[in-house]
Amino acid sequence: MSQIEVKNNDEIGDVVTSFNFYLESIHKGIKEDQIVIEEAKSVITRANAGLLNTSVKSKAHTKGVQELANSINTLVMGTQKNLDVLSEVLVAYSNAKFDYDVKPLEGITGEIASIMGGAKSTGTTMSGILAMIDNTTKRLLYSAVELNKASKVLSSASNSQAAGLEETAGAIE
Repeated sequence: MSQIEVKNNDEIGDVVTSFNFYLESIHKGIKEDQIVIEEAKSVITRANAGLLNTSVKSKAHTKGVQELANSINTLVMGTQKNLDVLSEVLVAYSNAKFDYDVKPLEGITGEIASIMGGAKSTGTTMSGILAMIDNTTKRLLYSAVELNKASKVLSSASNSQAAGLEETAGAIE
């Protein structure tokens, strides 16, 4: 950026000096905003790749650019928070804790809410399946015990009948 040359040391010179400072301030502000814009682009690129542990740290000169940076940071942090909650649910399910309490995410709609609803439904379904398996196992165990008892009674009756047949055969001889 080129400045206006100050040729006089009078009021006009003072105006030119002030104007040069003003131009320098504008130039500095544009540079600060450009740094924030480049950092924001980098944060968005990393977030798109799944790297949500980043944020725009630089401060912008203009209010609008700073609001944009703040909005990007809020979006990235909120997405990370929601995915952390989903990750906790999936870790609980991977440890067979299908009764894990999936807490609703406040103010969340759309895809993330749908995914969380699906995760909750999966847990409920798996809990139902495990309850059915448990119930079936108990019924199978009860039936095995009953079968064992009946087998003992049958064996005892067979032994008694065999003994009776031996006595009859002995008596006939």
